[in-house]
Amino acid sequence: MHQKSNTLYFSLTEKKLIKKLLDSKYGMETSPSDYDTTGGDYDVGVEGHIFQNTGEHISGSTIERLTGLRNEKNTGVSLATLTIVAKYLNFGSTIRLLHVLEIQLASNFKNNGPFDLSGLLEKYTICLKFGDNMNFSYIAFHCYFDE
Repeated sequence: MHQKSNTLYFSLTEKKLIKKLLDSKYGMETSPSDYDTTGGDYDVGVEGHIFQNTGEHISGSTIERLTGLRNEKNTGVSLATLTIVAKYLNFGSTIRLLHVLEIQLASNFKNNGPFDLSGLLEKYTICLKFGDNMNFSYIAFHCYFDE
């Protein structure tokens, strides 16, 4: 991901991960038809679901750009749009969403594959909880997590 002023640009891999997160929240794998607001009706599809959960509108074409389903020269999304997406996905902030993307990409996580910590050890603190009645334990790997 890189940022120019108020616009963020994501790689195709990052866009696929964002789509996966949106699909999970929406409850099904989406296609471009799930983002179609030809009639300006924001009450249906993914846009309607985002509005129901956040009280804010995002156009279907913007979500298509964000998820890599639309190929055009304007591939960036505004910070305001990403803030709405972070809110929809129940992240505390846009920064938290970006950190989750970074962590998942660094870990090379795949649904059916092992979770690889090697990409995380230098940068993050990992917190673990063991059981319902036990205190949190954590492992710190000489790292800093700014927010």
